[in-house]
Amino acid sequence: MRAYRSSSDPAARRLSGQARPRTYYTVEQSATICQNYFALEFELFTTLAGAVPVVADLEAKLALSHHLHSGMLRARELRARLVDFLIPEPEQKVPERWANFVRHLMTAPDDVTLLAALWRVIRPAQLHSYERHLSTTLPVNDAPTAELLERSLPGLRAEIDWGRDYLRRKEVPDTAGAFLAAIDEHLRALGGPMGVLVPPDAATPACYPPWRPPERMALESRFTLQSADRYTLPDWPEYEAIPTAYTHFTELPVVDIIGVTVFDGRALQMPFEYFADFTRQLWDEARHTQMGMERLQAFGIDPYAVPIPVGHYTVWANMPVLDRLASLTQVGEACSFVPKRQWVAAAWKRRDALSALEHEYDIVDERMHVRFGARWIPEIAARVRDERPVKQIVQDADWAFRERINRLRQQAGENWLEDLGERFKGCGTNTSPVSLAPALDGIPNIIA
Repeated sequence: MRAYRSSSDPAARRLSGQARPRTYYTVEQSATICQNYFALEFELFTTLAGAVPVVADLEAKLALSHHLHSGMLRARELRARLVDFLIPEPEQKVPERWANFVRHLMTAPDDVTLLAALWRVIRPAQLHSYERHLSTTLPVNDAPTAELLERSLPGLRAEIDWGRDYLRRKEVPDTAGAFLAAIDEHLRALGGPMGVLVPPDAATPACYPPWRPPERMALESRFTLQSADRYTLPDWPEYEAIPTAYTHFTELPVVDIIGVTVFDGRALQMPFEYFADFTRQLWDEARHTQMGMERLQAFGIDPYAVPIPVGHYTVWANMPVLDRLASLTQVGEACSFVPKRQWVAAAWKRRDALSALEHEYDIVDERMHVRFGARWIPEIAARVRDERPVKQIVQDADWAFRERINRLRQQAGENWLEDLGERFKGCGTNTSPVSLAPALDGIPNIIA
């Protein structure tokens, strides 16, 4: 290591020419460190997206979804920097030691311990490494790395502060301490997030097994109506009492469904853009849930008394990802725009601007989600060697969802159909009941 002289402030030392002795990294060292940073960020956001359904607490579920999107943005910037170092597509070259580390994390005995390991051990270690790297790398020569680290720090600090505050308010199991210490020691044995200086006394980490998302989503028990499908009249007469009736809060399971969609891209070795698209949708669905919750609370409705169709997760998340995206994005989302625009018009008619804007902003996001599905369905079909035309894939997937959700409705004692009707022929043909927005029909007080 050689000495380099500059001021202590990264921005100032790039401009002032003032100096002090310092060490620095060679190009090879910087490339290796950035590759390790990327590997950890990538493994965390793509794996923990699949763990969103494990998190029962709504507050943590939504915050984690947002934080994972921030982690994806950090990974995307690191990925761009690695191209400068002639390391393209690093998501296809993640060292096994980082994958194994995150598999260790996924052995957490419960969701609170998992989150405690993330927010008390891993994120603080990343923050420390990024701060140290920023203060020691050459501020002009390696300015692209320095500046991306500077951009990363505020978000990491905010996430850690949020996580620590959340954990102070939660009952962290007594057994969590030993698990956090094991995660900390494993990370130390890898040389920390930088991954370059392994302590000589560090033990060789054990090998950890693959992990899979759960078949059923976890949700707080305070949700008193966890249904198979979306409740409609006459299943839930109280539906008429909600002035805005339909809010995106009832789409809560889609958060978990999209989290699993991010995770499932790993087995298919999808390009980074796939993970970026669906991690963005993960955050969008968390925001939509929050928007709906705010509207319910504004009308004096207890969100925890609203029926949540957890069966949507049970069906969609357990379908092959090709069928899931075909049914969810090309039917459930694509066919929701007509009723959503009706909800917008009804809200403006009653001069309820915030409810109208809830739906209008949702439409902006949903259009993008439909494009995500249309973009990746052919790519996934090619990877799994499915030669059906996309139109046929969508029709078959819609039918599979309808069959499975109908069985769940019957098992749950909810309204179910003896005859599912005809197969899907496209939005606007009334050939599928699958939509993420219910029609206004039968709810007269909404349009009065």
